[in-house]
This record gives sequence, structure tokens and C-alpha cells, in this order.
Amino acid sequence: MDIPYLLEELHIKILSQKMLEGNFLYKDIIDNTSPLAALVYISISFVTNYEIITFKLFFILLLFIQAIIFKSTLNSNDVLTEKGEIPTLVFVLIHCILPDFYCLSSAFLANTFILIAIGRIFKYLKSESTENEIFFTGINLGIAYMFCSQTLIFFILANITFMLFSRTKIRFYVICLLGFLFPVCSIFTYYFLFDSYTLFIDYYILNFNIDTFEINDYVSFLVYIFIPMLLFIFGIFINFSYKRFINYQIVCAQNMLAWFGITFLILCISFSKSISNFVLILPFIGYFISNIFIIYKNKKIKNILFYLFIFSSILLNFSNIYENFNIPISSNFCNQYCSSNKWNIIAENKKIAYFGKDLNIFLDNTSASPFLEPKLSFEYLKNINSYDKIIYLHSFFEKNNPELIIDDWNVVPSIFDKLPLIKEKYIKSKHYNLYERISK
Repeated sequence: MDIPYLLEELHIKILSQKMLEGNFLYKDIIDNTSPLAALVYISISFVTNYEIITFKLFFILLLFIQAIIFKSTLNSNDVLTEKGEIPTLVFVLIHCILPDFYCLSSAFLANTFILIAIGRIFKYLKSESTENEIFFTGINLGIAYMFCSQTLIFFILANITFMLFSRTKIRFYVICLLGFLFPVCSIFTYYFLFDSYTLFIDYYILNFNIDTFEINDYVSFLVYIFIPMLLFIFGIFINFSYKRFINYQIVCAQNMLAWFGITFLILCISFSKSISNFVLILPFIGYFISNIFIIYKNKKIKNILFYLFIFSSILLNFSNIYENFNIPISSNFCNQYCSSNKWNIIAENKKIAYFGKDLNIFLDNTSASPFLEPKLSFEYLKNINSYDKIIYLHSFFEKNNPELIIDDWNVVPSIFDKLPLIKEKYIKSKHYNLYERISK
């Protein structure tokens, strides 16, 4: 339907394309994408293509896999009073709340292992069986952390849960920590062997550039989340007013609510402005909404809520075409979609070295720049007096030979001062901060 892609999807496409060209993450590409997410992206791109629609198809496949894991987690651990397929349907529907969730983001990939870890935590709380559950909980949370940095909070919350609701020995906490560190240290070793472990630490592990989550259209945002959040709040009320839960099920509900609240607060001051990171709280929302359709006794109200939930998801997902009917509801309330930019007329089907933060430039052009993450890139370029940076920039220009250089940060003059041979190949255009190549 010609709906624009998300900027995050465009970022994934550019990253995949550059990695397939032989560029090494962190070393040749200045970006903070998680290492395991980058591995998934390049694997998909290698097998199929780095077109955005391909990543959407893999998102759909993984969504249904996650829905089955979510259902199995609740059913096999007796978290709900009845077993059934309701959690599967609810899990899929809550991912239809916002079109922004339809992205194979690092947070969505991490959710797979978060769901597995939650299942192991519930199993341990139920029986306190062996240290195997603790160890594999740590491993799954470590893998999730290597997919998305925000999931570190789940490792902390898991240990708090063990401390408050079980008689876990100190040895078990050490086992959980070892499980968590295993995937982290394995990936660290990989980057150590390729002499880029310091960049892995700086760009991913210690990258605490906190951005406030920005919404520029609160009316549309509230319209989108109103019915799901109404059901979520109603589900909390129903859950904690139900008298037939056993102690174990009450503990599970308390943990789900506490994990939701703390994770939501962390995401509101997230390291990324991307709304897709909020998929991390969807399993907790799905748990309480599922409880409405399982334990609430008034069938008439339950059916009304059920159909309202389905139709709201369907209607909101077609909001992109509402503009044709002059309905003032926009799904782009966070400026997350690709759009035109000021260079569209000048730059089209060009190989561009771009120094700025507007990824829209690459919607119709090819990236010839290693600088993807704006904050890290600007920090790198604002001071290029070191010998290593000069060598890096020279090799980048020699390797990529960009046709155009667009300099929104006004850093090219200082780069050309250090690289006079590169400067001879470009002439400044009559357009502001645009440089055109005049020789190969």
C-alpha cells in the first residue's frame, strides 16, 4: 500500500549492506547496534537480500514463534488458571497496537530469549528444582543482553525475584552470573581476536548516551494505546481481585507487574529514541490481558472487550490511509518513518558520504560512509587530531570514493585540512555544505 518504512528499518538495511561489503562492525562501521542483532541481519541479507521487506517477513515468522513460546511459558508452568490458546492470540494482537512494532529490531529479537528466561524463572519459583534452571536463565538473559543493551535490567530483576520469592543459595547466584557472562565473554573474545574489543566496549557495553523518548503528537499516540492500556489496567484489577489463585500464581502476577513497571521506566529514559524498544514490555501486558478472557466471568462484557480489542488493532493498523479521508490520526507521532529530505532534488542514486543524523538521505542513495550512529559519529569527528583517525578517514575515502559529500555537521573542512590529497578530488558546490567529486 506504499506505506513508508521505519527509519530503524532503513538503518538495518544500510548496516546489512555495509557488512556484506566486508566492513567489520565497530571497527569499520561506527554504530552501536548489538553484535548478535548485526549477526542476524547479515545472515538474512546473505541468504536473501537486504531489502526491507525481507526483514518484515522474518519479523512475522519470529512473532508467531514468540507467541508459541509465550503460550508454552504460561501453560506449562501453570501461571494461568486455565490452559489454552488465548495467550497466543493476545500476544500477536498486542504487537498490532502500533505499526512501529513491525520491525525486526534488536529489542524484538532479544524478546525471544527474555520469554525463554521468564519460563525458566517461573519453573524455578514453582519447584526450586536444580541449578540448571538458574544457569540457563543466566545464559538466556546474557544472550538477550547481546541483542539489546536495555535487557540488562532483566538480569537484575531476575536476581531480585530469586532473592524475594525463593530460598536461593549464594552458590546459585554465582551460577546465574556465570551463565549470564558466558555469551558476553564469548562475544568479547571474538572482538578481542579481531583487535576491536575496545570499540565493542565503548560503542556497545559502555554506550550510555541517554535520550528522552519524544512524542510530537500526543493525541494520535493516546488514540493508539487507549484500548490496549484500558484492557491492561482492567486486567490488573481483575487479576489481583481474583480469590482463587494459589500463592505461586500470585507471586507470578506480582513479578509480572513489577517487571513491567521497572522496564517501562527504564525505556522512558532509554538509550534509543526508537519506539520499537517498547516491545520488551508487551509480554507483561499480554499476561494481564490474557487473564481477562480466562478468569472474568461476565461473558457479555468479555465478548465486547474481545471484539473491541481485535477491531481496534485492525483499524489502527490502517491509519496510514486515513489521510485520504481527512481523519486526523497519524501513526507517525514520533517521526519514526522515512520521509523526504532537503537533498532529494540534488542527490538521487548517488554514492554519498554523509556527515549528519538524517538517515532519509539514504532512501534513494547508497551509503559510502562508515558513520551510522549520529552521537558516536559526531564524537569521533569533532576531534580528528590523532594519527589513527587520520589514517582511518583516508582509507575510508580511498576505499569508497563517494560521489557526493554532504556535511551537515561542518566537519569536512577540518578533514580536508588533514587530507589534502583527498581534498583535491572534490569541489564545493554552490549548494550549502555539499561537495562533488571531480576526479576518480
